[in-house]
Amino acid sequence: RQFRNYLLYMQVLTAANDIKLDVLIEPFPMFPAFGGYCKGIVCNWNVPIQYSFATTVFLLGNIGGSIVI
Repeated sequence: RQFRNYLLYMQVLTAANDIKLDVLIEPFPMFPAFGGYCKGIVCNWNVPIQYSFATTVFLLGNIGGSIVI
């Protein structure tokens, strides 16, 4: 039972990360320059990129932590 909850937690985090990166944020890299800009829905709402980066770090940290544990 605990393993099932663990897998469900992993799937929810992964789905949230995919939705955030593919729909809400849509990072657009600029090559060969080391930079990029955002062209997603959240960027049109004028949300600072620091909040988007913080949610990315939070979600990826939780995914990595749940894999290690």
